[in-house]
Amino acid sequence: MKQRMRATTRLALVAALGGGVAMGIASCSLGLDESLIGSGLDGGADDTGAFDNAAPDGNDGAPPPLNPEGGICSKDEDCKGSGGCLLAKCDVPRQACVFHVCREPACTSAACGGEAGPTTCAAPKPYKYRAAVFPVGAAIGCGGALTRCFTAVYPFVFVGTSNGVLAFGAADPQSPTPFTVPITGLGFAPVQIMASGSRVYFLGQPTGAGTSSRVPIAWADVPPDPFAATIPVTTVLATLNRPSTDPLTLFPRQNDTALLVDLNVASSYPAVPLEPPLVEPLTLTSTPISFTAGSTPLAVSGTRLVMGQINGAGAAVFGFVNGAGTATPMTAPDVPIATAAPASPGVGQYLAQSADGAVFWSYVSLTAAPPAPPAVIRAVRSYFLTPNGTGAFDPAAGVDVELYAGAPAGTPTIGPVAMLDANTAMVTTASPANPTLQTDVSFVTRAPLGLVKDGAVPRRGVPITLPVSQLAAAGSNGIGYVLAVDPAAPAAPSVYVYDPACAP
Repeated sequence: MKQRMRATTRLALVAALGGGVAMGIASCSLGLDESLIGSGLDGGADDTGAFDNAAPDGNDGAPPPLNPEGGICSKDEDCKGSGGCLLAKCDVPRQACVFHVCREPACTSAACGGEAGPTTCAAPKPYKYRAAVFPVGAAIGCGGALTRCFTAVYPFVFVGTSNGVLAFGAADPQSPTPFTVPITGLGFAPVQIMASGSRVYFLGQPTGAGTSSRVPIAWADVPPDPFAATIPVTTVLATLNRPSTDPLTLFPRQNDTALLVDLNVASSYPAVPLEPPLVEPLTLTSTPISFTAGSTPLAVSGTRLVMGQINGAGAAVFGFVNGAGTATPMTAPDVPIATAAPASPGVGQYLAQSADGAVFWSYVSLTAAPPAPPAVIRAVRSYFLTPNGTGAFDPAAGVDVELYAGAPAGTPTIGPVAMLDANTAMVTTASPANPTLQTDVSFVTRAPLGLVKDGAVPRRGVPITLPVSQLAAAGSNGIGYVLAVDPAAPAAPSVYVYDPACAP
């Protein structure tokens, strides 16, 4: 349930009607981190004349900012509270009202406040397809598993670091130094951070001996206010009927809930849903599932756990487990994706899902079925596997994202993916000319099915000079984010910000 979103909108049109309430300062300069300035990257204009992008604190003599509350929506007209620097919009996959700060027209942003008045947007500054790069400022946490330590729920981007979890303001896509908002109430160092709808979940390391364990779990209802002073987190210590030695993971689930899955195949992947509010004492009872041998848990569509595999013959097969985590999970028949063959087993695949249950899948396509030689890489190919939380698998919704001319099987070519909304996915792929040192970032749309174009060719922006293995991906409210960690400078990760709407 979306308890938080049912609150009445408090941001009335006071500012728009002359109430004189300050909305704070939005980060607003376009550019890159200092190490990249002047390198000619496609990040838009330089940061000359950058606006102040410190977090608003009300200490500049102006009244403190209002705290807008979102609401449930299916279209923009359902959202109230536009006024001053804020424009209420509907994030349709989340069914949540969000507030854009000085981002009209598209591909521009501006400071909120200044000489024109405390609730007035300054002159807009344009930004490009790759809008910005900003530094994280600390090494990645989660034991270095960067794909488990990075997520986004607009208006914030979350990065788990060795110094704790950081929440960066994301209202201005082109800020090179977005402000951070304190996260309060998180009582442990997470081993996974995951977004589900308008919530962020945090999973800790299980402890204990025997057949049960104690598992730290926390969640935050992400505030829709772009100027929120804090992000409160609720932490609980749950008892789980699984040993602490079993690996656990979280998957997003419908209605801002989560599915906790035990990845021990010998235990038949027991699962249990997490549906806040969670109150101690909390006992979680996970239920095993039945599945085809070789299949593993990959994603969740609605309440259906997606199981799948690429078998030794290069065939891709998927199946649903309906009601996964309940006392009576039901396994549906497997569905082969014949148009995906031949696929490469054992070299990795990536999946992502939207808040309304759409699932996106990316994998390596071969020229011949293994083990028949020559098994060379033909392409990185991607599919919109499901359109929503109730739709069937779609074997026709596939597209080649990148083509390779005879790259040997096993060449690292595929990187993390993210869904920006139900119709748009971001894909990272190794650059064909230099696959071990350079990554391209592309966007794929479901309707129309295809890659976002820059004229007659796919729009890939400026490559990231790192291999796909050093990246993580996240998306929210139409914006894509790539976390990059250079092995030569592990204490200095960066986040790249992309807006596919800004492709020429």
